[in-house]
Amino acid sequence: MKRMVEFTKIEATGNDFICIRQDEKEPFAADPVLVKRMCDRHLGIGADGLIILQPSGNEIAQMRYFNADGYESTMCGNGLRATVLFAEVIGKRCKTPTIIKAGDGIHQVYYHSAERISVQILTGRKSQRIDSAKLDLPPQFKVLGKIDTGVPHLVIEVGEALEKVDVQGIGMRLRNHLMFAPEGSNINFIKSLSDSMLEVRTYERGVEEETLSCGTGITASAILFRQHSPVASDEIEVITRGGRLIVRFEQDNIFLDGPAHVVFYGHYLV
Repeated sequence: MKRMVEFTKIEATGNDFICIRQDEKEPFAADPVLVKRMCDRHLGIGADGLIILQPSGNEIAQMRYFNADGYESTMCGNGLRATVLFAEVIGKRCKTPTIIKAGDGIHQVYYHSAERISVQILTGRKSQRIDSAKLDLPPQFKVLGKIDTGVPHLVIEVGEALEKVDVQGIGMRLRNHLMFAPEGSNINFIKSLSDSMLEVRTYERGVEEETLSCGTGITASAILFRQHSPVASDEIEVITRGGRLIVRFEQDNIFLDGPAHVVFYGHYLV
C-alpha cells in the first residue's frame, strides 16, 4: 500500500540530509533499497544521508542515521547538528542543554541559533598509529593516525597539496584498504593554516565520494592535529568546502559547533 511520507531537507555546511520524524502509528521502515533511492540525486530527493528522529516526552530522543548507500551507520556529526535543527522545526526544543541518543551513545546537544548548533562528539577508542609505508602515498604526505569519532577516520596531512589532491581516487583506494578491514574507514586530507585553524577535505564511506563537509572527520582531524602539535589551541576553526566549523575541547568533552539550515519541506511517495 502506498503512502506519503513527510520529510525536511536540511544542510549542515553542505552535508545534506533527509530528515523524517518517526510516526509510531505508521512507522517509516528504512529499507536499504528505499533509503538509497530517496538519497539518489537523480532519481530521488538527493542527500548524503537519511535521518530518522524518534522524539519523546521525558525519554531521550533518538537519531538513527543511514548513509546514502542505504545502510545504517552509528553516527554522523553534521547529521546530529541537522537533527538538532530538525527537533527545533518539529517543536522539540533544544535551546537548553539536551541529550540525543545516536548509534554510538548519548550526546549533549545545544541549539544556540541556526548559525551555531553545538553537539558533543564521542571518541570510543584511542587513536591508532598507522604504518604509512603500506598505504603507498606520496612521501610528503604525513599520516597522523586513525581514530573513531563515532565512525572510523584516517587523517593524512598533505599541506599545500590539499587543493590538488585526488580525494576521490586516493580516498576510494584507501577506504577499503586491508589495514582497515572489515569496516573500512573514512579518509581525511588536512592542511594546517595555524595553531588554531585547519582546512579539511573528506572522502566519506557510505556516500563513496568527497562530501562538502564531514563533522566526525573534522573532529577526528582536529584531535589528531592537536596530538601532533602540542601548542595547538583548545578551539580549532576548520574550513571545509561547505563552510566553517569549530571543534572545541572542554576538559574531557569535545564539541562540534556550526550552522545548519532547512533547504525545503516535502512529501515522498513510498
